Amino acid sequence: SPWQIRRMLISTLRALLALSCCCALQISCAPGPRPLAVGLAPTLTPRAARAARAQFGGKDEPQGLTREGEPDEFFSTNMDKMSDSEKLKNPVVIGGVIAITLPFVVGMIALFASQ
Repeated sequence: SPWQIRRMLISTLRALLALSCCCALQISCAPGPRPLAVGLAPTLTPRAARAARAQFGGKDEPQGLTREGEPDEFFSTNMDKMSDSEKLKNPVVIGGVIAITLPFVVGMIALFASQ
C-alpha cells in the first residue's frame, strides 16, 4: 500500500541520515597528522640544493623528458603485455566485475520482489 512504501522510504532516509552523521563525526573526530614544530624541518636554499645535487654527481639543472631522451624500453607489467581477451580471463578481473555489478543486480531483484 502507499503508506507502507512511504514508511519504508522515510525509514530508509532516516538510516541514511544517521549513517552520514556517523561518518561526519568519525571524520571530524579522527586524529590528524601531528604538526611539525617550527624550525625543525630542514629547508634547503637553492644554492644548497645545487650543492647537494653536485655532491651526488647530478646535473645542476634537471632536464625535461623529450622524445629523443625517452628510453626505448620502459617498465611494463605482465598485465600490460596481455591482450584484452586474456585480461578478461584473469580471475581478479572477473572478481572485480562481479563485485561492481552484484549490488545492482541484488538491488533490482529486491525492487522487483517488493512489488
